Amino acid sequence: MMDYMRELLGFEKLEFTAAQEQSYRLHFADSNTRYLRAVLLLALLLIAVVGLFDFYVYGRDNWQSLILIRYGFGAPVVALLAWFTLSKHFIAYQQQTVTICCVVFATVLSAMLMVAPDDVIWMYQSGFSIAAVFAGAVGRLTFLRATLVCLFIAAAMNTVIVFVRPQPLAWVLSFNYFYASMAVIALAVNLYMSQYSRRDYLTAKLLSDKCDELAAANCALAEQASTDPLTGLYNRRELEQSFDREWRRAIRHQLKISLLMVDVDHFKRYNDKFGHQRGDECLKALALIMQKVFSRGADVVARYGGEEFSVLLPETSSEDAAQLGMTLATELAKYEVSKSGSAIAATITLSIGLASGVPEQGSSYAALIALADKSLYAAKEQGRNRLVNAETMGTSTVLS
Repeated sequence: MMDYMRELLGFEKLEFTAAQEQSYRLHFADSNTRYLRAVLLLALLLIAVVGLFDFYVYGRDNWQSLILIRYGFGAPVVALLAWFTLSKHFIAYQQQTVTICCVVFATVLSAMLMVAPDDVIWMYQSGFSIAAVFAGAVGRLTFLRATLVCLFIAAAMNTVIVFVRPQPLAWVLSFNYFYASMAVIALAVNLYMSQYSRRDYLTAKLLSDKCDELAAANCALAEQASTDPLTGLYNRRELEQSFDREWRRAIRHQLKISLLMVDVDHFKRYNDKFGHQRGDECLKALALIMQKVFSRGADVVARYGGEEFSVLLPETSSEDAAQLGMTLATELAKYEVSKSGSAIAATITLSIGLASGVPEQGSSYAALIALADKSLYAAKEQGRNRLVNAETMGTSTVLS
């Protein structure tokens, strides 16, 4: 029936997979929680306030039936349902809660029809139409559930006006015509609301997925912009950004900061002898070793250019930085890359320049880079395969 109604009204059927349907229903329930809470509270208010109308119709002599039907059954049950909307379980049982509320409406209205004076019975019949609108549109029930509830309300109404308290045929037909008209309108609204709700959900989901894809692409681009494609280490641009950040932090807190400039000895000779592919493999292996040695969260290991690398060591003294440089050489010696073209050793060796200090207000990290670069040049001049500390430029430490 639902497919027929959609086709009749010109709907495009939106096919959801089981997983999509479950996700949609969770989204629908979550987005309607506050709305349905307000609706049920309003229903409770209407049941209570319309009692004044009952008092006017029945008069003081017949108020016992009013108390028993409306305030003895209807209002307490709806109040309980309204209270349940505040529970954490309400989101999982919204449809059932609204359905029970509609059944209570139909039961109360049927009881009122049974005791209402003949001259005002038509007034209470109109309440069934209001219940149909509530079930079909206001209560946000699924179409199938709303249809079944509307049929139940119609059955309750006709049970009273046909069997319990028979009314003239013209009245019965009139009641049913008016009720059916309101129910069909409410169910049509339900279909439109369901259709647009599903479309909005799909649009929001697609937009969310596109945003996630865009965020992932931006992250990938940012990573590509900050890393060296060969070694996977940070590139020079990222090193300078990190250096600027750590330099300003060191100035604020008067912290020591150290920099190692690392160069592979005679790398051109190595490339000429073994080829550029083996040279690339050598640099990748060195990068892995450096990531292992300089593994603190704040350490920044970067490929500075060619076969030259830089290691930024925040909150590190020159002694500790020198020890880490020696550890790097030791780990490299354990990792037999290949027979190199170096005149110094059968394995790849390194020349390391070290500069360290506590930066002053207004100073630039460029000065520390220049000092470390000068120390690296001194290490090469003194025979390579050694570490030179800018604090003792005239002496060096042989690494192997």
